[in-house]
Amino acid sequence: MRMPEDMGRLTSLQCLTNFTVGYAGSSIRELGALQDLHGSLSVSMLQNISSVSDASAANLKAMQYLDELELEWSCNSEDSATDPKEVLENLEPSGGFKRLAIRFYGAATFPKWLGGSSLLKITSLHLGDCHNCVVLPPLGQLSLLEHLIVERFSGIEWIGLEFFGVVLSGCNPSQSLKTLKFGEMPNWKEWLEAEDKEFPCLEEFYIIDCPKFTRDLPKSLPALKKLVISNCENFVTSLPWTDKHCVLNLDASYQVQKEIGDKILSETESDDEVESQSSSSMTEISGKELLLEEIGTIENPEEERAVHEEPESSGKREIASIGSYEHIPKQLGTSLLSYITFLCVSDNNNFSSLPPLGQLPFLKHLIIQRFGGVRSIGPEFYWIDLPVGKPFQSLKTLKFEAISQWELWTPFEVEGEEFPRLQQFHVINCPKLVGDLPKCLPSLTILEISECQQLAALLPWISEYCILKLENCDKVQIRSNHNAPQTTHPEQDHDLSSEDVNQQFPSSAPVMELPMDLQSL
Repeated sequence: MRMPEDMGRLTSLQCLTNFTVGYAGSSIRELGALQDLHGSLSVSMLQNISSVSDASAANLKAMQYLDELELEWSCNSEDSATDPKEVLENLEPSGGFKRLAIRFYGAATFPKWLGGSSLLKITSLHLGDCHNCVVLPPLGQLSLLEHLIVERFSGIEWIGLEFFGVVLSGCNPSQSLKTLKFGEMPNWKEWLEAEDKEFPCLEEFYIIDCPKFTRDLPKSLPALKKLVISNCENFVTSLPWTDKHCVLNLDASYQVQKEIGDKILSETESDDEVESQSSSSMTEISGKELLLEEIGTIENPEEERAVHEEPESSGKREIASIGSYEHIPKQLGTSLLSYITFLCVSDNNNFSSLPPLGQLPFLKHLIIQRFGGVRSIGPEFYWIDLPVGKPFQSLKTLKFEAISQWELWTPFEVEGEEFPRLQQFHVINCPKLVGDLPKCLPSLTILEISECQQLAALLPWISEYCILKLENCDKVQIRSNHNAPQTTHPEQDHDLSSEDVNQQFPSSAPVMELPMDLQSL
């Protein structure tokens, strides 16, 4: 793209979203005459600036009406005709800018104005693809900065005090920051002095694709709502204290330790006591949901509602990452994982069996998807030698999806029902699954089996009120309504008398007679 010549003659121009610097005909010095520009401006191909004086003549500092500025070189920094640092030094924007992005900057350090007093009003900053940079500017001094993204800085190995800017200012840094993201920094190893720093307003924190990063993180992030750590295989530091409602999206590629405070709440404490102590002292392990995924997103609204559902009072509300299967505790029921209520395990083709999730006594919602190496599910999933009683006694939602090699499910024989509280059961896109299924699911309200072409198992005994959805699973057999087992139903979550319970879920509820060739209902 080439800009027309003599752009500088349009002195009354108020809207110019893109300006491309060319070798000839579109010198950046023409921007110096366009002082009435409003809104946003993107200046690209800065490697074509032939002299520092041209950059100075652009006079970006005088553009008082611009809110947003993007400065971009080409992806090959060696193409620059002029030293990138000298160019950027002379492209200092006005103090009125609120959003700034700099991409493909080729120098080792940034000019002093980035992090200085000229950007005191800035609220959003995006620094990307600055591969030659070895040190970050003092961004902690930007007192109004709310959103910061630093990504694809392959030259950064350490981040230290220079990032906070405390050596220069002596004040508390990053007091307004709400979103912080570090991404695709392949050589970043440590965040020095991070433990002693505070981010009192930080709501979202991301560290993604930083394979050499080991430590540290801030000790406490009281306002945090979302923490995402993905593809950081060597990360071994403690997670920060967070509010108990914070959702942690943690992939399975690293060994993260959830540090336990000096004060661990007793299991006998009331919910009110837990609320009071967790919000005031922050000494409790926080969080209730754990996602083990490559990315950590929730696509289904029903799953999202499950994440934010309040669990029953259990005293402690703890969360930790399983990490890779080699590091799963043998006694899940007595580990830091034991109080998890929502768990999504996905995107792992390296393991042939599932972890012993039946040990998690408070687990309510379990999603297992895209496990290409699992061929059978059996006793190891339930873990028969249970120190914590029967498996899956709290489970309400169970979903298996896209387990391409899964062939056999050997249900666990227990006294009473296998999943006594299970309300939703989904088996989707498991084309090689032959059998079996649990025999009796008395509390079930939704049963979905879809894209399981080889499944020839009998359906469970279910209540007559259960919604049944069968799709592309022609071999599934409808269980006869004769000899239905006598069931004992667990206490329901809402207050019902025993008579009401028997009316809603009859102990010998017949299964509706359905056509054998039924494909969808």
